[in-house]
Amino acid sequence: MNRYLSEGIKFTDKEIIEHENNIESEEGRSPYQVVAIFSENPESNAKSIGERFGIPIIVKDMAEFYRKKGEPRRNLEIRKELGKTRGVANCLNSVGAVYKELGAYVKAIDYYEQSLKLKKDLEDRQGIAISLNNIGELYSLLGDYQKALEYQQKSIAIYEEILDPKHPNLGISYSNIAVTYMLIKDFSAALTYQKKAVEIFKSVLPENHPYRQGASDTLEEIIKAMEGKNE
Repeated sequence: MNRYLSEGIKFTDKEIIEHENNIESEEGRSPYQVVAIFSENPESNAKSIGERFGIPIIVKDMAEFYRKKGEPRRNLEIRKELGKTRGVANCLNSVGAVYKELGAYVKAIDYYEQSLKLKKDLEDRQGIAISLNNIGELYSLLGDYQKALEYQQKSIAIYEEILDPKHPNLGISYSNIAVTYMLIKDFSAALTYQKKAVEIFKSVLPENHPYRQGASDTLEEIIKAMEGKNE
């Protein structure tokens, strides 16, 4: 797949990434950053380029999509239909995750919100819950704890309706919201949710699993914080 960095000048993905790296080497930082490579051709060299530079690859086989629909690729209405698929929603979520790892939380929220909109259109309730939880976590990282709680509570409400009470995703959501409550010093609410998380992880995960150990450590932190507050 090709990209255009300025009018009339055409670059390949590899050249764009190398250009970014050269600017960083010479000036310390680049005015742009390649966070993912999108390709409509599963036979392209995008995968090898991504592996070489450590960049995620998101592939959507457009030719196969059109073939299944029995339509020519010039039919743009079919391309619009692709925008309603779970694959695109998941791609947007993946890009959001990349921006999160880069510390670009506002940009990450933008992609998570786009993914959330598609999941709502698809009535994908579990996908909606995942996106809500992801967005809530980012607002917590940004210090907007009330906004974080708003999204996290919505995520938990859906999970409690559609998942088994012992599902690990529910435990993760309980633990995430417990941390948010801890940050606003509502230790009572934090304790309630973290106890639920620990109970789930102990019932479904092996003893040495990092989620189980991490949840127990967080529970101890909450208890110590409550004891310190009451002294």
